[in-house]
Amino acid sequence: MKCILCQEENILLIKQFDATNHIMRWKKEFQFDISNEILNEKTIYLYECTNCKLQFYDPKLAGSEHLYTYLNNYPWYYMKEKWEYQTALNDIHPGDKILEIGSGSGYFIKKVLDKKCLAKGLETNQKAVNIAKKNGLPIENQNFLDIQDAKYSVICNFQLLEHLSDPKAFFEKSSQLLPSGGRLIIGVPNGIGWQHQLNLLLDMPPHHITLWSRETMENIEKLFPFKLEKILYEPLPKYHIDLYSEYLAKKIFIKDRFFLRIFYKISKTILRLCVALSSHNPILGMGIYVVFRKI
Repeated sequence: MKCILCQEENILLIKQFDATNHIMRWKKEFQFDISNEILNEKTIYLYECTNCKLQFYDPKLAGSEHLYTYLNNYPWYYMKEKWEYQTALNDIHPGDKILEIGSGSGYFIKKVLDKKCLAKGLETNQKAVNIAKKNGLPIENQNFLDIQDAKYSVICNFQLLEHLSDPKAFFEKSSQLLPSGGRLIIGVPNGIGWQHQLNLLLDMPPHHITLWSRETMENIEKLFPFKLEKILYEPLPKYHIDLYSEYLAKKIFIKDRFFLRIFYKISKTILRLCVALSSHNPILGMGIYVVFRKI
């Protein structure tokens, strides 16, 4: 087996889990049957490439449009405001020609249009595309890899890269569509962040296929014509306080229900104070923000 990013064959097995139990967890937590997404697989494996440090699942079970249409019913799935949106806006200038991949209903596209940029969005969830078009936003149901004869000064994607079964093709196409000096802006979950201690379903197939770390992003420079300019870590947002409290409880092995309730109450109070510090919040959230420049 080869790494799906760098194509090297030095691959380590990190863990494996039973597909039947995985299906049952989805039914319990999301009331959604992923049997058709799993395609009769018995076991799902997580590997790490010793060369580029990318972690990836095999088989590479990319979620269907049916899955994403279902998840779109959750109000938190396509959020209007994200930390990486504002961070990216600080790196984008009026007049930039923007291509966003995985635009959802167009929340970020609207922001860059308001900043007097030229913009186009791509989204394969037709329900989200319909909402965007209803709001007059330039978003099309088109595969990124099918774009020809176009150049953009900035290509953005947020919470998309981890869903792709062929990240190598993504970086190659991004390089093709950017001129020298053009920027590639990426927001992804931190592949070695605290959330992975919780074995969250949305961090696994058929939702996520790859896990990205700072080290993997640094290795992109060795594989593609990009220079890494910036890596930032998301501060813990208010809407992830409950999850982070759960992580802390698991980390210190609190199992007694009485003490667990007390711990949750105290930890959430402290975490709310940290989040209120805004830019001085010392606790990391789930995401990392990366800027590459085409060379």
